[in-house]
Amino acid sequence: MAAVMDDVRTGFDSLAGAVEGAAQARPECVAIVEKDRKATWSQLRDRVAAMAADLHGRGFLPGDRVALLAGVGASNVEVAAALSWAGLVAIPLNFRLSLPELTQAVRTAAATAVLYEPAYRDQAESIAQMQEDILAIDMSDLSTNGEAAARHVWQPGELALILFTGGTTGAPKGVMHSADALMVQGRNVQNCLSYDADTVALHSQPAFHIAGVNQLTALTLAAARIVFRADAGPPAVYQEIAANGVNSIGAVPTTLAMLLASPDRDDALLARLQSVVYGAAPISEKLLRDVRAAMPQARLCQLYGLTESGPISALLPEHHMLDDPDILRSAGKPRSHVEVRIAGPDGAPAGPDVVGEVMLRGHGVTSGYWQDAERTGELFTDGWMHTGDAGFIDGRGFLTIVDRYKDMIVTGGENVYSGEVENIIAAFPGVAACAVYGVPDDFWGEIVTAAVVAKPGAQIDPDAVIAHCRAHIAGYKCPKAITVRDTPLPLSTLGKVLKHVLRAEAIAARQAA
Repeated sequence: MAAVMDDVRTGFDSLAGAVEGAAQARPECVAIVEKDRKATWSQLRDRVAAMAADLHGRGFLPGDRVALLAGVGASNVEVAAALSWAGLVAIPLNFRLSLPELTQAVRTAAATAVLYEPAYRDQAESIAQMQEDILAIDMSDLSTNGEAAARHVWQPGELALILFTGGTTGAPKGVMHSADALMVQGRNVQNCLSYDADTVALHSQPAFHIAGVNQLTALTLAAARIVFRADAGPPAVYQEIAANGVNSIGAVPTTLAMLLASPDRDDALLARLQSVVYGAAPISEKLLRDVRAAMPQARLCQLYGLTESGPISALLPEHHMLDDPDILRSAGKPRSHVEVRIAGPDGAPAGPDVVGEVMLRGHGVTSGYWQDAERTGELFTDGWMHTGDAGFIDGRGFLTIVDRYKDMIVTGGENVYSGEVENIIAAFPGVAACAVYGVPDDFWGEIVTAAVVAKPGAQIDPDAVIAHCRAHIAGYKCPKAITVRDTPLPLSTLGKVLKHVLRAEAIAARQAA
C-alpha cells in the first residue's frame, strides 16, 4: 500500500480536530456564512463542543451511529463536527429519498437516532415510529452554549462516517470511512485547489455525497471562509461573489457553461474567482477557452473520485493546456496517497494506453461496506479495489476514464465507450449538452443512442449530427438514433447524467411507436 505522503498529512485525527485547529490558528476570523448569519472559528468550536456535550448528556456513547437528515447549510458542518467531537459515527441521509428508502438506510446502519432539521421533522418522526429504539432529535434543540465536552481522540482506522450508495441497484450499500481516511481525502482536495486562509468558498454540495464531505473537510483544514447556499445556479453564484466575496466555486462542466451563458453574467465578478473545481466529466477545449477568458485568475482543477475512495486523481491547473487535447480529456494524474493500475480482462496489469478496469488501493480508500461481507468481498481483489470504471493510463502517467463498465455499449459484438462518442457530438455546432447510451435491440444487442440539448436559438438536425460523427469515428460507434430534447438532461445531485432515465425513456418511446 502507498505510504501516507507528507503532502497529505494533516496533524489532525478528525474533522473535530481540524475545527479545533482552525479555532486556535484563526479564532476571530469568519468560518461560516449563511444568509445573514456569521460565526467565527472560535464561535464554531464552542458551539460544536457544547453540542457534543449535549449528545453525551442524552446518553450517546463513542461509536454510536447517528443518522443526519438535513439540507445544504451551515448545520452540516456544525452537526458533523459535533458528532466527530463526541466520537459518534455520522450517517448523512439523502433527503431526496422516499420514506421507505430512508427507513431502510437507518435500519441497515443500525442507527440509534436521527438528527434532523425542522424541515424534515415528518420524515424523521416517521422513521422513529417505524423503528424500535430510534430517537428523532431536532438539531435546533441541541444546546450550543453549554458546557464543552472533552474532544474524542480518534484512533487510526476508527469508523467515523457511513455514506449510502447504490440504492437503485438493490439494497443500499453503506460505504465506511475512518476519521483518518477522511483527513487524507480532505488534505488532498485542499492541496489540489490551494485552499488557504484567504479562500472564500461557495458551498452547495449535500453532506450525503463524498464530494461535499471532502470539500467541507478541505476548507476546514485551510481555516477558510465557507459560504453556504443551497441554490447554486448562476444567479446565486453572481450574488455570492458580489455580496460575500466568494472567490472559489465548485461545479460540473455543464454548470460552468450555464454560468457563462446566463443573462446574469457579469465578467467583472467572474474575474474575481481564484479557484474552480469541477468533476463528473472532462472539460471541452471550447469551454476551457471560454472559462479561461472569463476567469483569467482562476486555477482550474478537475477531480476524479468515488464514494468509496474520495479523490483518486486530479487534473491540476498546470495541466489545463489548450494545445494538448489528450490531457484535457483525461482525469489527470493519480494523487500521492493512492496507487492506481489498469487491469486487463484476466486481471493482469495492462500496458500504457490499453483500456481496462481502473483499480486502486491506498490511504483514503474505504475498508468496505457496512455489515455486507459479500459485497465487500466483490469490491476487492488481492487488496485492490474495483472502481467499475474503464480507463487507461498513457505514457505520461495521465489517467483517462472512457466509461463506466455498466455504461459501455456492446453493439454487434463491438465495445463502444460513450465518452468517446459524447466528445464528438459535443463539438457539433449548437450542442449545449449530450449523453450517449445503449438501448436494447434484437439484432444489434444494443444500439448506440444519443440525447442532445441545443443551445438557445440553435436548431439541431439529428442526421447532420450522425454525419458529423461518421466523419470522425468508426461507423459502429455512431448513434443510430438521436433525440433532441427541449428539456435539460436529467442529472443526479452531483451533476452526473442519469443515463438509466434516458434509456428508459428511449425504450418507452420505441414501445409506443
